[in-house]
Amino acid sequence: MKYGIIVNPVSGKKSLARKRRALSYAVEVLGGDCVVVGLDTTSRRQFAECARDLSKKVDTLVVAGGDGTVSDVINTVDPEMNLAYLPLGSACALGQVLGLPFNVEKAAAQIRDGSAHHLDLILCDNDKKAIMASIGINSFTLQTREKLLKIGIKGGMAYGSGTTAAYFKYKRTDVTINADGEVFTLRNVITTIIGKTPSFGYRMILVPEAKIDDGYLHLLAVNVGYFRVAYNIFKSFFAPIRTGEYRKATNVRITLKEPRFLQIDGNIYKKAKEFEFAVLPGALKLTF
Repeated sequence: MKYGIIVNPVSGKKSLARKRRALSYAVEVLGGDCVVVGLDTTSRRQFAECARDLSKKVDTLVVAGGDGTVSDVINTVDPEMNLAYLPLGSACALGQVLGLPFNVEKAAAQIRDGSAHHLDLILCDNDKKAIMASIGINSFTLQTREKLLKIGIKGGMAYGSGTTAAYFKYKRTDVTINADGEVFTLRNVITTIIGKTPSFGYRMILVPEAKIDDGYLHLLAVNVGYFRVAYNIFKSFFAPIRTGEYRKATNVRITLKEPRFLQIDGNIYKKAKEFEFAVLPGALKLTF
């Protein structure tokens, strides 16, 4: 079994030197012929090309980064490619859900000794595959977070500051949802989540019913007041909690009164008034 590690140089809080040192331990665990690439990439496009090239040379492509890094890779390499994951990002919702060690050496050992699992993905607008997506305030938060990252503020501090700014500036909109033929409209929606994981990152459990291998999309539309949203987000760090209108479905269409951005696994995708989502059962082959 030949392993290759594709690492996102800007994911998480670790410096490049600390990432190199941590990944050197992973290489020792996975075997001397394991290669590490990606640290010298300077754009998402260059990173994707690097991942595509490495995937053709190894049996298992190990993705080192956060949820957005995993998203970039699954939208780049062959769908049949066997992947594995080393959580090196900030939020790491996928790592939390799968119970992966956040110690790189231990995570590498789990990959080496693990087996392949087939997990579900979300198909967004017949274009992008995702593990978690949302429309609304989360995208606004990420836009602010990107600005903070550029000036050196990283991790939970950047996300928390972005969230605070969003609460004061984001404008809600009405949303009509078609979930497997059931149509309903909600007014003043702050966010609509379409996910496969209960976690939203940073150990927040916002959609407790979600499972990554059950063949369903898990939708949560939130239109309660800001105080209740803030209170429940705080509680979600300590216990599973759900606030809003929840549905389980295989196909979802969301129509907004005003255009809003869709984010996919922590990456801004596009702005529109209508989005479609479908579940892709067993589409992600992941070893752990």
